Amino acid sequence: MKTYTCLIIEDEPLAQELIENHLSHFPNIQIIEKFENGIEALTYLSTNEIDILFLDIEMPSLNGINLLKTLRKQPLTIFTTAYSEYALESYNHNVIDYLLKPITFNRFCIAINKVLKILNKETSTSKNEYPEFIFVKSDFKAVKITLDDVLYIEGMQKYIKIHHINGYTTTLMSLSKIIQILNPAIFMRCQKSFIINITKINSIEGNFARIENNFRIPLNKDSKLELIKKVDPDKLLQ
Repeated sequence: MKTYTCLIIEDEPLAQELIENHLSHFPNIQIIEKFENGIEALTYLSTNEIDILFLDIEMPSLNGINLLKTLRKQPLTIFTTAYSEYALESYNHNVIDYLLKPITFNRFCIAINKVLKILNKETSTSKNEYPEFIFVKSDFKAVKITLDDVLYIEGMQKYIKIHHINGYTTTLMSLSKIIQILNPAIFMRCQKSFIINITKINSIEGNFARIENNFRIPLNKDSKLELIKKVDPDKLLQ
C-alpha cells in the first residue's frame, strides 16, 4: 500500500487532536509533523515536501491563506476553519476541500477520498483516472474497499451495501454518488438498485446476470443489452 505524508498546521489543540484521531483510521497516511504556528510551519515547508496539508486559516502571525501564497510548491491542501466566509477565497488558491469545525468524521472521509483520488492518479503507472480503492464510513470507522474485490453494490434507500469477496460493507451513500467515481468500463448500473462489476460475471441467464459466488443480479431489457455489449458474448450462457 502506497503511504502518503501529511502535515497538520492548527493552533487549536482540540482541533489538532480531532484531525489526528480522524487520520488514525487511514493507515496509508502518515503524519510527519504538527505545528501550531504558521511561521514555524513555513520554515519546515521551505526545505521539505509533503503530500497532504491540513491547514487552519485563522492563526497568529501568519494565517493559512498567506502561508499558501508563499509556498513554491503547494501540497494537496485541506482548509480546517471555524469561519465559513473564507470558502470562496480558499478555492482561488486551489485547495482540495474546506472543512468547517467541528469536523465530523463523515465529512472528513469525503475530503480524504478527494485527496487520495488525486494522489492515486498521480502515482499510478497507467493512464487510468479511476481509483483502485476508496474509504467509506461504516460502523464509526473508515473501511478500505479495494474496487477490484467488489462483486456488486446494492442500493438500500439512503444506504448502499457493497458486496465484495470478503462479505459486504454498508455505508451511508447513494448509488448515484458512488457510480460517479467508478470506472464505467468495469462497473455498470443495472436497473435502479444495483451496480455490477462486469469482470465478475460468469453468465447472463434470461433476465439475470450470474456473478461469482452464484449471486444473481436482475436485469431489465435495456441493462441486459448494454451489458452484452460490454462483455464477450462467447463467454455467456444464452
